[in-house]
Amino acid sequence: MTAEDLVAVPGDAADTRRLRALMRVPGYRNLFASSLLWHTTRWGVLFTTSYLLTQIAGSPVLNQGVGALVFVPGLLGGFFAGGIRDRFERKRLILGVQLVLIPVELLMFAAVQSGRVEVWMTFPFMFLVGIGGLVNMTAQRPLIYETVGPRLASQAMTIEATSQAGSAMFGTLVGGILIQQLGMGAGFAGMGLLLVVSAALLVFVPRPR
Repeated sequence: MTAEDLVAVPGDAADTRRLRALMRVPGYRNLFASSLLWHTTRWGVLFTTSYLLTQIAGSPVLNQGVGALVFVPGLLGGFFAGGIRDRFERKRLILGVQLVLIPVELLMFAAVQSGRVEVWMTFPFMFLVGIGGLVNMTAQRPLIYETVGPRLASQAMTIEATSQAGSAMFGTLVGGILIQQLGMGAGFAGMGLLLVVSAALLVFVPRPR
């Protein structure tokens, strides 16, 4: 189906056909699922870390400070991230950051499980998670655009924005369930495992034409 064919189709039917066409794009389903899981891990880690600080520090200021650190990389690096992004293949850049974050999250799990976790550890941890968010904004969205092409980009970006909003709810919910059922460390371990799945899905996304 051509772009002209889609224009000729009435609203709801055209949207449905675009969605079907989007799902047939090679690699898009894996890319969508990978992105959703990555969003989920960031919100889940933010909730889990804030909950951890409530337990070991009991300071609202520290909670807010750690939460703010997630957004600091975007504030400081947003102007330069585009240039860095264009120097590397987007898929490799995203995958590389995820492969760094996976052991970092598992180290936090180990620190919590061993009872040796300290307040200061949460600050570099959340800063690194924030770098992941920066890479998502500057590299993953362009990767989605390049994968689906300009004709389906609007639909894909709408789905991406919706999944990001849904992951904020899903991530905090999963984090809360894991902590309640299995303990504090499970929150970090669970997010680390979700990130492993996200990276595995991304590996099978073909290079955009």
